[in-house]
Amino acid sequence: MGKTDNYSHNHHCKCGKLICNSSIRCSWCDDLDRRDRVTGKNNPAFKKGLPHCIDCGKELSRYDAIRCAKCNYKYYSGKKSPNYNKPRSLKTRKLISKKAKIRLKNPRNNPMFGKRNFSAFKRMTLHNPMKKLKNRLRISKLAKIRLKNPKNCPNYIHGQGNFPYTLDFSKELKNKIRNRDKYKCQLCSKTQQKELKVNNRKLSIHHIDYNKDNCRKNNLIALCNKCNLKVNYNRDYWYAYFTYILEER
Repeated sequence: MGKTDNYSHNHHCKCGKLICNSSIRCSWCDDLDRRDRVTGKNNPAFKKGLPHCIDCGKELSRYDAIRCAKCNYKYYSGKKSPNYNKPRSLKTRKLISKKAKIRLKNPRNNPMFGKRNFSAFKRMTLHNPMKKLKNRLRISKLAKIRLKNPKNCPNYIHGQGNFPYTLDFSKELKNKIRNRDKYKCQLCSKTQQKELKVNNRKLSIHHIDYNKDNCRKNNLIALCNKCNLKVNYNRDYWYAYFTYILEER
């Protein structure tokens, strides 16, 4: 008696597969039916689904859990924590460090694996003197190349800054201007004595119209070193300001 004798051409499973005369469904459909009967709500041990978080209502992954990880951290942080104000003993610290060393032998177990730690990177670059020096040298090299052409300098105006002063701009003339201005800076009212103590130099004499050839007394004014550097910027404003001061005298 052959194997085909137990099968009839008219006896098929729901899925269309040829089955034995004595069976109702094939093994595949039987497994599916059994799985449907046992899983989910059909399971006799079914507990109406997974529980939800008490605080936020999120579905949890375990039946014995009450809160999700976020709400649990919020609930037990601070004074509510069972370990609040209780420092760990030396034994527990050693045990934690041992376990961590074993775990971190594999670099993939490190939570920062594959991520760039920007805070550590900043510490390395900002507080490392060799990195600072390298950066400075690199910047200075680039600046030297760029400033070969003086027009690339941000303070460049007309290129007459390096021209020498005329013979009329003598020491006697400078002293007369200082004496006229009562040996005080006409911008911050700093005295010449303070300037000598701080910078070891006398008050500077500034050309109001920024023309070195014009050495008239109404074009000269006494300034300290700091203010003299300051008035090189925004020249139109300072020209109007100092001319107004001298006209009012």
